[in-house]
Amino acid sequence: MTASECSVGDESRPPVPVAGSSRYLVRWAQSAPARPVTQEQLATAGLALALHGPGRLDLKKSHHDDRSGDPWYLWSGTCRGAWAVSFRPVAGMLDLSGAACVRWRAWQSGGHCLRFLVEHASEGWLVSAQGDGATAGWHEFRLELRAVGWHRLDIGSVVMGAAVTGIHLGRLRAFGIADLEAGGGSGACSRLDWMEVPATDLRSGT
Repeated sequence: MTASECSVGDESRPPVPVAGSSRYLVRWAQSAPARPVTQEQLATAGLALALHGPGRLDLKKSHHDDRSGDPWYLWSGTCRGAWAVSFRPVAGMLDLSGAACVRWRAWQSGGHCLRFLVEHASEGWLVSAQGDGATAGWHEFRLELRAVGWHRLDIGSVVMGAAVTGIHLGRLRAFGIADLEAGGGSGACSRLDWMEVPATDLRSGT
């Protein structure tokens, strides 16, 4: 299988850092809810955040103090169009060619599907054919990169285009997520708690 659930649970527990590991763990700042989402809402150092698509300014960093265990998370329920969020390493390009999988904790509702995207150094923006669909609650999802199918992505409109083959993930400018649909409140939306991307940094100029 190319995509699978790693575990299902109610608690928000990001992966524990492993000494010597090379990865990015995207998390959100534990501060007041905010719309639109800005760089200040990102708790991960070394990444530059960018928003894309007609629904980009409607994205919200959400959290509910009155709900036990509620994480700080990205929420798309009020997005008036498709959207994407990308994360660009400030150190330069990154290499995902040796990575087995990308993982995240999310909760999609109402037929929404969260997809992985990359900005390829020579191929431009690409989005995964596989994605994380609707579930009954928060769950941990894994996307196995070696078997992912890729499509071109119009990053301005966040519309998926033609399939492409022979993609090597050795030189990437950015990674991120996309939802190709407008939000429809809590019953039709995407939610992202955290995302783990194993990668090797390629320093600028290499």
